[in-house]
Amino acid sequence: MRLTDMAYTASVLPVMILAFYIPSYGAFLNWINPQTRHMWNWIWQPFPVYISILQVVLKYTFMPDTVQTDRIENTQRDLPTIQYTIGSLCALDTAMWWYILYAAPYLPSTLFIPNLAPDQSGDAYIRMFLQFDQIFATSACLLWLLYLYGDMKRAGMMEDNWISILLKGGVSLVALGPGVTIGLGWLYRERLLATKWHKDALVPGKKN
Repeated sequence: MRLTDMAYTASVLPVMILAFYIPSYGAFLNWINPQTRHMWNWIWQPFPVYISILQVVLKYTFMPDTVQTDRIENTQRDLPTIQYTIGSLCALDTAMWWYILYAAPYLPSTLFIPNLAPDQSGDAYIRMFLQFDQIFATSACLLWLLYLYGDMKRAGMMEDNWISILLKGGVSLVALGPGVTIGLGWLYRERLLATKWHKDALVPGKKN
């Protein structure tokens, strides 16, 4: 049930680079004129549509579907690709996180904690909206990850206690940023699902 389709898994990173990251960076590079940046922003907006179309095209042209054989002969075939994909994006995210903390002319508290003072300009309100957007989106992803961990703990597939999970997550959040914390947390879940059995599973040679 955990095994992913390599026809999609192997294309995630190149398609994301092409349809998400290149247009996104094009919209934010200061040395590009505003009109071109605005065009890149419009190109970036429907990236989920681009990604879906490109992955379907690749699946039926260049990327072989190996699920039927992998489910029997190689149930962990997709793990190296998943690790490479998430690891590459986490490395990029870590570099950006450290660069922001180093180069920003503001304290981290000013960057990430919304200012609720009533006498703010229009730009300050936009910044506050984006800060709340980041907080809500990150919190939702982290809470969802904790729910998944709770499911695995009840299934006897995860031995880490909640204090250890929260401490590791907190350290990662501060040192590496929210994106990396979510990425590494998801990668750890994938590893457990691929290597651990449910406590009630009736499987010959089961390893706890």
